[in-house]
Amino acid sequence: MFNLLSYGTLRDIDIFNRVSGKEFNQYFYKNIILKDYQTYYVKNQLYPFLKYEKNSFVEITLYKNIEEKVFKRIKNYESLDYNVKEIMVECEYFLYFDYNKSDITDLQWSFEQFLLKEKEKFISKWRKL
Repeated sequence: MFNLLSYGTLRDIDIFNRVSGKEFNQYFYKNIILKDYQTYYVKNQLYPFLKYEKNSFVEITLYKNIEEKVFKRIKNYESLDYNVKEIMVECEYFLYFDYNKSDITDLQWSFEQFLLKEKEKFISKWRKL
């Protein structure tokens, strides 16, 4: 079983369900605030990069007890653009970090903004969904 920490598009119920092939509520644990981090847009993309930034904070979603088959689907969705890192937040979680920092903009990414204005465009553009 795997645990996942999400700060971007996988926080959305519809996107999580499409990617995982399962119901969001089956794995959702809770939302928490991650201190000293902020999300920024990746250049020419609608998804974010998580960047260490002292005195900032960002809301993240924790998922627990994800089966290996489902985790592989999530990993396939994320792995084209991100590297995985294991961190401790209450227990061990997998976190996806972007590996090409030169593609990060100075524009902060907002989950709420994504839901209101960018989600549909993201889904139509993202062929794996």
